[in-house]
Amino acid sequence: SGSNTAPTFTDYGDRGYYFRTAPSDALQGPVLAETIIADGHSRIAVVARADDYGVGLAGATARSLQEAGATVALNETYDPNAQNFDALVQQVRGAQPDAVVVIAFEEGTRVLQGLIEAGLGPSSVGVYGADGLRSENLPELVAPANPAVLAGMKGTAPASATNEQFLTGLRQFAPDLTEVQFAPQVFDCVNIIALAAESAGTDDPTVVKD
Repeated sequence: SGSNTAPTFTDYGDRGYYFRTAPSDALQGPVLAETIIADGHSRIAVVARADDYGVGLAGATARSLQEAGATVALNETYDPNAQNFDALVQQVRGAQPDAVVVIAFEEGTRVLQGLIEAGLGPSSVGVYGADGLRSENLPELVAPANPAVLAGMKGTAPASATNEQFLTGLRQFAPDLTEVQFAPQVFDCVNIIALAAESAGTDDPTVVKD
């Protein structure tokens, strides 16, 4: 996989067939926490989708925040298929945080809408996300009539520090591509599989994995 980041996959019982080129969220969590602490926040609410990705990254972030001396006022998971997130937003509001972390995928736009409506947007508290929310279109998705309401939100995501040449070439090759999150990792993933098959002289996975 070029995009699995859940820490649970690190020691998953895969019998040697599973590999990933994306880093575990055990690495992203401390970086996200460091970003929040560096911005001067000390009382943080963490909300995350109730799956391996959300639970893993929320746990890594919360632990790192606590180790840095911050108070995790709320660490709550939610059903990503919920019809609304009003109860979740009220929990966040009740925690009285000075920063909120939203670990989500597409449903995160509705969580953010609820937070903003409750007075917990970036103009009032620190708002942070992670790779699951990373999109150039996020402001328009959250507030089509006023995308600037999301100004000030920050986040973290796995990346390569020296991939400008790769991204330039990728955009030339695929000009209609709108998202490049994990593109370097997926490129590496596909090429590693090809090289392994070439080296093995077969596409038999029992040989390729070795």
